[in-house]
Amino acid sequence: MSQAARRIDSKAVQDAAAPTLSIYDGQRTKARAAGCEVEVWNSVGEIDVTLWNQIRDPDDIYMDVRLLRVVEETMARDGVFRYAIFRDSEGKPVAISCVCTYTIDASVLAEPGLTTRIFGAIKAISPALMQYRVVLCGLPFSGGQSHLRFAPGADHAAVLKALDGLLSQIAREDRAKCIVLKEFESHELDALEAVGQLGYRRADSLPMNTVRMQHSTIDDYLASMNGPRRRDFRKSQKKFEAAGLKMITTSDQAEIERLYTDEVHHMYEAVVSRSHTKFELLPPEFFREMTRRLPENCEFIFALENDHVLGFGLCLYSGHDYLPLFCGVDYERNRDYDLYFNMLYQVYANSLRHGVAEIRLGQNADQCKASRMGSFQTPRYFYVKGVGVIMQTVIRLLGKQLFPERPLAILSRNVEQPTQ
Repeated sequence: MSQAARRIDSKAVQDAAAPTLSIYDGQRTKARAAGCEVEVWNSVGEIDVTLWNQIRDPDDIYMDVRLLRVVEETMARDGVFRYAIFRDSEGKPVAISCVCTYTIDASVLAEPGLTTRIFGAIKAISPALMQYRVVLCGLPFSGGQSHLRFAPGADHAAVLKALDGLLSQIAREDRAKCIVLKEFESHELDALEAVGQLGYRRADSLPMNTVRMQHSTIDDYLASMNGPRRRDFRKSQKKFEAAGLKMITTSDQAEIERLYTDEVHHMYEAVVSRSHTKFELLPPEFFREMTRRLPENCEFIFALENDHVLGFGLCLYSGHDYLPLFCGVDYERNRDYDLYFNMLYQVYANSLRHGVAEIRLGQNADQCKASRMGSFQTPRYFYVKGVGVIMQTVIRLLGKQLFPERPLAILSRNVEQPTQ
């Protein structure tokens, strides 16, 4: 389906998992399933923000229409975006969701080993053989978040049936091979129990590295560290300060426009190139638009040598969380000045300033973040279903290889594991 909606004539069906869709040019899409109506907007500009915000928590930055606009406008060449609101039989809004059709490289899903070698051999023959269109209940950037929200008291099973019917039809229209619901925390799983009956397989995503804020000042934070961590902290800071470098945090758009050059963006690309899992590669305009659209919830960290950028971090924050989403670093200078570690410490200082409860440090460099920041891991999950017999069979036979278990390596006593 193109970005502009097209008319589809579908007869009414009894199966609640396959709602009838009527899509009209220039108008919103509506779909009806037993006990649940779905209304789909084909661009973020069409969203009825008042209705959307009836479901969205005001502190929920990931479902903020401003953020959705940045993602859609800067990634329109890579994905087709849709936004759905679900109503019960009385017309009351009960859920909202973001949907995106996106092309991924299947080889990034495999763990090192036999599967990686097989995928590598296939890719060497033809890279196109490893490119698959996927319909996401979610957005194509790696923040460890979901994009499905329920109102209190919503009939989760009815919403999920309607959602599955909508995603299945979009997958047929967009010729996608898989449907993926991503990326959920443990406390969200109970509401998703019904998707197992709709043919989805639950799998582990990469764990999130989390820091719970337990101190009110940097001095308190330092005092809580054990001897080795405190020495590492001071050693990294001394390297940085002895070189005459400075660290700034800013949401000033003019300053960001001046400092965030294409050369600086290459630092982000260098970080992505070293990552085992390369789900997306964001364009430079994504970074610039974030502070334009969300000036009260977004800021940049820059490590500077005079006026030359040696490293940066793009950070979101809400009333509860501080989220360093993406970073870039000059690897040739990183070891000399501990740029990455000093930016991590700046993240902690910024989090204290904003008074948040948690820092979500991302889904990689686990041991480094634990040793330097005292972080621990919290699990993330996704659900996947093949479209068509062939892909359904592949997932059934190779599910364990494609979607391996990812047990938590760094635990907090407060982390609970869901039942299988």
